[in-house]
Amino acid sequence: MKNTSLAKSGVGEKKRKEVKASVTADSSISSPFPKKLEVDNPIYLRIIKSSDDAIEGLSLDGNVLVWNKGAEELYGYSNDEMIGKSVVSIYPRNRAEEFEGILNKINKGLHVEPFVTQRKNKAGTVVDVAISASPIRDDNNKIIGLSIISRP
Repeated sequence: MKNTSLAKSGVGEKKRKEVKASVTADSSISSPFPKKLEVDNPIYLRIIKSSDDAIEGLSLDGNVLVWNKGAEELYGYSNDEMIGKSVVSIYPRNRAEEFEGILNKINKGLHVEPFVTQRKNKAGTVVDVAISASPIRDDNNKIIGLSIISRP
C-alpha cells in the first residue's frame, strides 16, 4: 500500500469517502493508524477483505487493527469482537510469549521466517497454523505496526 494516512494521502475528500474499509479501531487505542482505515486504491482493500488466509493488522503493542474474513473463519471471532483487543488473546497459554519474540525481531528490522505454531479459536480449541509476519512501515520507513498472515 502506497499510503494509508488520510492527511498525507493526497486523495481528495470525495474519493476518500468512496473508498473506505469496513474496519474500525477502538478509539481508546493509541495508534499511528487512522481510526478508519482507508486506501487510495480499492483493489488493496478487496484483496484483504476477500482473502481466505487470516490477515491481522496489529499495532506495535499487539492490538488488532485489521481482522479480515479469513481470520473470522479460522478463529471464530468476528471483526467487531477482535478490533481493539490484544492478539495475544488467541495465543494458547504455552505460546503467550511468542508475540514478544515476533515483535522484537520486527522492531530490530530482522526477517521473521514463516513458522508453524498454534493458536486458540473462539471455542477454545487449539489449532495448528502456519504464520508469516511482516512489518508495516510508514512513508518514512518507520515501523508502525505488523501484519500476520495465518493459514491452517
